[in-house]
Amino acid sequence: MNTVPNHNMATKADTNQLPLVAHPTTPLPAVRSLVAHAGLDESGELEAGFVVSGDLDQIVWPAARPIIRADELWQTTCFELFVAMPDSERYLEFNFSPSRQWAAYGFERYRAGMQPLEAVEIKTFDIARDDDRFMLRVRLNAPALRAVPSAAVPVALSAVIEASDNGISYWALAHPSDRPDFHDKKGFTGTLVNRKDT
Repeated sequence: MNTVPNHNMATKADTNQLPLVAHPTTPLPAVRSLVAHAGLDESGELEAGFVVSGDLDQIVWPAARPIIRADELWQTTCFELFVAMPDSERYLEFNFSPSRQWAAYGFERYRAGMQPLEAVEIKTFDIARDDDRFMLRVRLNAPALRAVPSAAVPVALSAVIEASDNGISYWALAHPSDRPDFHDKKGFTGTLVNRKDT
């Protein structure tokens, strides 16, 4: 994986970082911590970031590719964001791979009615790595996010981490069931920070 070493990876967005935890059935000692943030900036664009700290050599990192849309990124190390839509069962899913591939979908209800989100524009997709810390940060514009109200809306931040021994570990803000399930809205325990209101 081609990354740019960065010894000053903290930004103002880091103050809103939330810790993710591994599902009890899929621990991964190689990961010391995993934190994430998501918010809308003053122009309504989505900002999301993830930072993994630990023994990075014990993690599978997809090879660098052009910034393009791709499906099934969750089959290996991948970072994810789910956004609940107001007054509806609908929700959005965004996938961000260390390869810099990405995906975006809309669901009508729990795991049903999945469709690719249209007209999503990636503005920036940055990756950096130090000896024991990996960072992914993305900014995008998606018309579907215009429906997000000024009031805070529930989100889920999550990650699939593939270990070098082929094991898969599932990380999220919360795990409401005995099996990993990022689509369960009981796990949407985060809040989409809306900087348009600050």
